[in-house]
Amino acid sequence: MSWRIQTSFAAYPLCLAIAMIGGCAAHAPSGPGMTTVVDGRTGPETRPAVAPQALLTLDQIPPRVRLNPPASQPATQPSLQALHLYAQAHIAELEGDRPAAIDFLRKAVAADPNSFSLHYELGKTYQANSSYSQQSIAELERAVAIEPDHLDLQTNLGRQYLAKNDTTTALIYLRLATQTEDYRNEDPRGVVTDFFLASALARQGYDQAALDVYQQLARKLRSQSMAMRMDEEASLLAGHADALTVEIAGLLQKLGRFDQAVASYQQAIAADPDNLNLRANYCRCLLAANQPGAAVKVAVDCVVKFGATQRSLELLREVCRGHENAAIDELTQLNRQRPADRPILFALADLLATVGRRGQADTLLADAFAKHPKEAEILIHRIEIRREARDLDGAARLLIESSNAHPQLTSQLEQQWGRLMRPSSVGRIKLATFQSIQVDPAARSAKFYWQSRGARIWRRESAARDALEEAVAQNPPFAPAYREMTGTIWSDTEVGAAEKIRACDQLAARAAAAGNAAIAAEVNGLCLFNQDQPAKAAEQFAIAIKAGGASPDLLFERAAALHKAGDNRGFESLMWGLLSDWPSFRDPYFELYAYYAQAGNASQAQRVLATWLTNDPADPMLQEIQAREDFRDGHPEAADAIFRRLIDERPDDSDLIESVGRFYAQNNREAIFAHLLEERLTNDPKNLAISLALAETYASQNQSPQASHVLDAAHKLAADDADVLYILSGLYSRIGQTQTSEQILSDVLKLDPTHAGACNDLGYSWADQGKNLRQAESLIRQAIKSEPHNASFLDSMGWVLYKLGRFDEARGFLDRAIGNKAAGAPEPDPVVLDHHGDLLYRLGDRQGAEADWHRATDQITAANAPRDDLRDLRLQLMEKQKQLKAGQPVSVAPVSAEGGGKQ
Repeated sequence: MSWRIQTSFAAYPLCLAIAMIGGCAAHAPSGPGMTTVVDGRTGPETRPAVAPQALLTLDQIPPRVRLNPPASQPATQPSLQALHLYAQAHIAELEGDRPAAIDFLRKAVAADPNSFSLHYELGKTYQANSSYSQQSIAELERAVAIEPDHLDLQTNLGRQYLAKNDTTTALIYLRLATQTEDYRNEDPRGVVTDFFLASALARQGYDQAALDVYQQLARKLRSQSMAMRMDEEASLLAGHADALTVEIAGLLQKLGRFDQAVASYQQAIAADPDNLNLRANYCRCLLAANQPGAAVKVAVDCVVKFGATQRSLELLREVCRGHENAAIDELTQLNRQRPADRPILFALADLLATVGRRGQADTLLADAFAKHPKEAEILIHRIEIRREARDLDGAARLLIESSNAHPQLTSQLEQQWGRLMRPSSVGRIKLATFQSIQVDPAARSAKFYWQSRGARIWRRESAARDALEEAVAQNPPFAPAYREMTGTIWSDTEVGAAEKIRACDQLAARAAAAGNAAIAAEVNGLCLFNQDQPAKAAEQFAIAIKAGGASPDLLFERAAALHKAGDNRGFESLMWGLLSDWPSFRDPYFELYAYYAQAGNASQAQRVLATWLTNDPADPMLQEIQAREDFRDGHPEAADAIFRRLIDERPDDSDLIESVGRFYAQNNREAIFAHLLEERLTNDPKNLAISLALAETYASQNQSPQASHVLDAAHKLAADDADVLYILSGLYSRIGQTQTSEQILSDVLKLDPTHAGACNDLGYSWADQGKNLRQAESLIRQAIKSEPHNASFLDSMGWVLYKLGRFDEARGFLDRAIGNKAAGAPEPDPVVLDHHGDLLYRLGDRQGAEADWHRATDQITAANAPRDDLRDLRLQLMEKQKQLKAGQPVSVAPVSAEGGGKQ
């Protein structure tokens, strides 16, 4: 639940406070002798032992408070100087110059120290939109000492002290607010006082008093007077009166009045039926009321209503602890009645696995998959049960062999493969140990394919290419491997189109020789598509389909070719067919939605989303789209709520976290993203996926100390993981900790001496500093041996040779690093262009050097948000061009004395 209102003078923001309650931040009460939930373990189900202070009414709470009479001050007229300064302050405030307004008001207070109004205005100006300000509190307390009978003033002081976590003092001011004349006369602003007073009482453990005030507040809000509707904050509370029911229910539960608490939760759920947190608290209340059967039923209903999401399944496990058989019986009966209802199937399998009946769970899912072999989510759930049980080898084996038997599902298993390969709370499969996983010999091609995909996740391009070549060398042919190899061929920037076409022809011939005409035709179609011949590509894809190709990827490729060829009717028809026949295949939903959205066909775009929601409601990309639409429509809080929920539900999903991070970065809201990650990391401090994303976010915001703190903790967790350590080394380098980065790269090479990225990065770091150049050369040569076409590695080799003074050798590498435009090479990095320019200058080619520097400068200037290193480089490039035009010696990079060259 999110709120879209801003208050101008809200010490403890009312919208935030209501959202906390409405979003069920109110937790299940805990205390001696009552049901609690800690780390997933439940305590005894007995009635709570109520502390004596919990039973006190508001009037019984010590100390007694009394509103003082106004301070006795001599009656004086305000000075003209104070009035003039106050007017100047008001003008400055209107112009947005808050510091000047404060300065004028301070001078006005000095001129008229007994003025209630001046102290009050200065206090408000100090505070502005902050939750609290010590300077504001001091001025407001001076004002209240002069004239205490002010509802807003007393309430605001209470709110500020609440924001300071000084609940004792906050209670004093909020209780005094209830004694003001305006409050007694039922001023509509009094409901805000009640709200914060009840919150403060609950914090202090005065449960009965808090309950009384909340119930009084609820009665007032039901009146909906005109005056209340006209007050911004009172209207906000009135519009969300149902949210108070949650807090009332929690207090009733703490006081042991379970029947009333249950009724209150039921009322709240009726008002907000889509709130899973609310239902979770209701379940805990039922458990505390010794109604486990009812609690189990509610938890099962949550799984059915919200789908078998991580949160709903966690709730089911929590509620069913000690009552598993009852839940299994309930779910088994529902599964028989509704065999097509996947959340019920998954919940039953998950619960069976939780109680140690994994074999039964696996059989249940295997039988369902045998009946519905197109439903990849059933297979994914089988794999996930193994992963959560830390049987990573078993999970990988099942995925590999299943994709071999059902290659048409391969692309739908990509995300699950990522969950196995990336860091998570249950561990991960490392590339170094992947070979030890035993699979059916018939699945060797599929195993090499997934090995290639795993290597690509960790940017091991050489290992990925080697494994892919092994995959296409196996018989029988594995279509996903051929599809991937065709894409790899066309992404090679070192060779021209003719060579790529020859390579594809050879690949297609290999498939044909192995007796698979469908794969051969698909390779031909992909080759034609990359040559910008979509109509001919579509014909080849049709031949592949006629030859028996049944993969949704093949159908999707044909749809894309038809679209590019201008056959929109054929494209749409194929895409809608994909949505119907392959409901778990994500790509058609996204592409068809984008197609209609770009065409301005909102009704069809919404139809795609509705179909997606029906077929695969738990798909995080669907929820991402909803969040982005909420943001576009001006509801950032709603978008934040969706992203927070996604991260909570999928905290190990690096792809999701990265995608969400890009959204926040693109909209200049990285601070909010960092806060979401901080919340998650507090609850899950060993989560490396969150740690890496948070460190990356801090680094992009130039918050180096915070990034360093997160990286240090992650370093301890990943001490034996070469791939994660390599990522950490890059992040340490980004925040300027070069020495730490180099040490970690050395650690990576101790674990894996052939790690190409680590060899290159350590070698380049040394070369750039002009040290250890012989060792740097050896390391970079090892990297190039692994990945001979990697532009970054080629640049590193050229740079170390430059530093050694071996300019002719360096040119060959730097020329290759810049790439062949005719082969479709991407624009080289400005750093590479700078290196190439320095080399050309050393070789006497001043014109070529100037062209490189100018090209690099243009790239940096055109970048929306250039990297920090590029900002510094831009200044250096401008200086070089200035020196060159002036006929002065250019300050190019020096040559190291280690190479024996001249500076």
